[in-house]
Amino acid sequence: MAFNTNLVAISWRADIYTVVSQVNAAVDTGALKRERLLHDVSHNSGYVDEAALIEKSNLAKFFLPPESAWARRAQDWYSSLPAEATFILVHLFEWESGYD
Repeated sequence: MAFNTNLVAISWRADIYTVVSQVNAAVDTGALKRERLLHDVSHNSGYVDEAALIEKSNLAKFFLPPESAWARRAQDWYSSLPAEATFILVHLFEWESGYD
C-alpha cells in the first residue's frame, strides 16, 4: 500500500471554522509520530488514516529537506497561507496504489 499526506489549513473566526486551503504534499510524518501527534482516525480496517492538528506556526518544524518536490510543495503552500489560517490538519492516509 502507498501513503499520501494532505495538509488542510483551517481558520477560526467568530466561532466558525473554515477550510482556507489544502494541498497534497509531504511533511515529516515520522517526526509527527515520534512526538505522538498523529492519531489513528481510521474508519476502514483495511486502510490506515492518521491525523494531527497543529498550530500553524508549529508546522515548519515538520518540513522535510527541500530536495524533494513534494517537500518543497509543502513549504511553498505554507508560505502562501493567509494570516487567518490558524490550524493545520495533517492527514496521513493509506490508499490502494495497485502495486504489491
